[in-house]
Amino acid sequence: MLGATLGDIGAELNHQWRYYMVRKLYIEDIVDGLCLDRGTAINEPNAWRWYRQRGAPWRIDPNRERPRVRVVVALARLEDIKRAFRD
Repeated sequence: MLGATLGDIGAELNHQWRYYMVRKLYIEDIVDGLCLDRGTAINEPNAWRWYRQRGAPWRIDPNRERPRVRVVVALARLEDIKRAFRD
């Protein structure tokens, strides 16, 4: 009984961590202009697609070099993201 409970907790923690990483990487790549999704194309299924396409977090360097983006462009992209992920 205890083993099953701990297994369920571990599986849920893994799922929550992956969900967090998917959104974080997707948002970073949209703001940086690496992901071309805009407007209504910004959604959960496309976030998971982008995550799998980029190689999941095991092969993504968290300290990767990020392109320079104009502040105005980044803010406009953030507004699109905010509208898309409004819960």
